[in-house]
Amino acid sequence: MQSDLPSLLELQHAFANALRTFADGHALSNVTLDELAPHDRLGIYWNTATATLVNALRLSYPAVQALVGLEFFEGAARQFIEESPPRSAWLDAYGEAFPDFLARLPEAAALSYLPDIGRLEWAVNVVLHAPDPSALDLRGLAETEIPIAGDICLCPIPRCASYMPLTPSTPSGGRC
Repeated sequence: MQSDLPSLLELQHAFANALRTFADGHALSNVTLDELAPHDRLGIYWNTATATLVNALRLSYPAVQALVGLEFFEGAARQFIEESPPRSAWLDAYGEAFPDFLARLPEAAALSYLPDIGRLEWAVNVVLHAPDPSALDLRGLAETEIPIAGDICLCPIPRCASYMPLTPSTPSGGRC
């Protein structure tokens, strides 16, 4: 028996697309008409998903928001979300490209330093969410038989990050 109903996978894809672009009519055609219209039902999910992503960006870029104000930040964040939806469910890793987006945003052109502030905040975000390294085992190091002390190499922990702004005003051309 042939069914005209979409498969679960097809419904999931339609729903995901509707969350990215609310105007997607394919998902609407699969929502049951009840007390709440299909458009309104999907709108609840779309609004929730968008608000969650805006908040994730707000948490990663508080200084950018403070510089441009809440209304401007939310508008820019919504545009960014439409242009660059998340590729993973881990929201702490979402928004790396936001400073580059701000650099291209005509409404932010007068704030040439804004993308660099965003890059600095992203570097802080990366360090904040990096895994903790294991502590240096001093007893094990003392017991190690190394013929030449120069064979020991202590490396900085992975969560140490360096940041150099990309604006033309950076001394020495942006190099350390």
